[in-house]
Amino acid sequence: MKRLLFIVALLISVVGLTPANAAPSPLVMERLLNHPDAGKRTYMGEHFRELNDLRVFYANRNYAPVWTRGDLEKLRYAFMEAQRAGLVVADYHFMALGTEYSNDNEMAIELLATDAWLSLAGDLYGSDDADMLAYLHHALEQGRLYEALAELAAFRSGR
Repeated sequence: MKRLLFIVALLISVVGLTPANAAPSPLVMERLLNHPDAGKRTYMGEHFRELNDLRVFYANRNYAPVWTRGDLEKLRYAFMEAQRAGLVVADYHFMALGTEYSNDNEMAIELLATDAWLSLAGDLYGSDDADMLAYLHHALEQGRLYEALAELAAFRSGR
């Protein structure tokens, strides 16, 4: 039994197997985003709206994941703010991002969440992509992913 545990531990360290709540692999994210068919494929039934921005954003972060489960929950609250501001949340991967997080969909949820954030922020503020990439970077640094979108929604609705 000890030998079996040793072999499993060795495989985990050599092959790079990860626990169920691990973040998506940066190498796999890079390959997925830069694949020639990335814009044609669907991920959890959705297409990326901001593929070029996703590529720039994750390349600048060395493809490190951004979203925690708590952040994903806050993103769904931000959708409610956006709906109050007159946007249709179904346009921002709302249903896909409500799916339970698992190893099978962690990368799709990571990328769809960022895509949704960038699309939503741009639509709320009516600004160009470079501004939204900088705004997302700033919101991440400050730990204010939800608050940043809520402020844009309030700005749009005049509250």
